[in-house]
Amino acid sequence: MPGDPTDADFRDRVKREHGVDLIMLMLPKIQSNLAILRQLKRFSFRGDVTMLAQFPDEEAILKEAGATAAFKIYAEADWGFADHVADLRSG
Repeated sequence: MPGDPTDADFRDRVKREHGVDLIMLMLPKIQSNLAILRQLKRFSFRGDVTMLAQFPDEEAILKEAGATAAFKIYAEADWGFADHVADLRSG
């Protein structure tokens, strides 16, 4: 179920249904991610929350705030891009 955490409808579905067991946040600013984590805690959300970290220190901050996992976007992007280019070249 894709959604936008800034949309009230998304928040209502998470609060009401609790059928959501994984949330992947890809917001560009850490403050936005931390605000969503606070909201999820208020809703007693018990699923996994994964997030993107833009800078190296953000990964630890997000995990301390309750994220299940945080991925450094630039560290992951370089290998993903390299794999993509290698696949293109070999195909």
